[in-house]
Amino acid sequence: MSETESCLVRKSDIEPFTKPLKKIIKQLQADLDTAKREIVTLNAEVTIQKSVAEIAKHKQIQFQNTALKHIGNAQRNLATAKAENEDLCDNVDAIRQDMADMRAGTLAGKLQTRLNTVAKLLIEGKRIVKGLNQERHNLRAENERLKEVKGTCTWRFREPFDGDEAWNAECGAWYTFIEGGLEDNGVKYCQKCGRLIKEVRPDKESDK
Repeated sequence: MSETESCLVRKSDIEPFTKPLKKIIKQLQADLDTAKREIVTLNAEVTIQKSVAEIAKHKQIQFQNTALKHIGNAQRNLATAKAENEDLCDNVDAIRQDMADMRAGTLAGKLQTRLNTVAKLLIEGKRIVKGLNQERHNLRAENERLKEVKGTCTWRFREPFDGDEAWNAECGAWYTFIEGGLEDNGVKYCQKCGRLIKEVRPDKESDK
């Protein structure tokens, strides 16, 4: 046998080794597939656990918010209860004071004094209302009278009386002004008949 032939490996020589190797490789491939499936399952479980954790966290936040809301309501109710309790205590103190006054015989006097004050206020109120009604009646009557007034009332200037302007009205009235005249005092209507004043002065008549 030549040296080259002695270096060649025949198939029959390695078959006893390849069959076990193929079996081992096949088993390793199966184990690898199993490992992949287990990894997928573990990933799914991890995802589920994360979802469960998120849901639990969300539920916890909701519970905390609800608890805070209940605490706020409880605090407000407590404050309201305290205020009502204070009012109740004040009412109890007032009742106790009234009972003490009743025992001392002064409650009736206090009530009578209050009733007298109220009666005086009612009487005064009625008097004021009566006066206002009378004033309203007078104003209405004056308004109706002024509606019927037409034309003018001639006021004639007379010689000053003790330095004051004197005027004779056509309607029979007689007026004096301590300071100034008609225009200075803003008088436009006769204070007796209510008609518009027509001013007549001697100097104006002479000018005509």
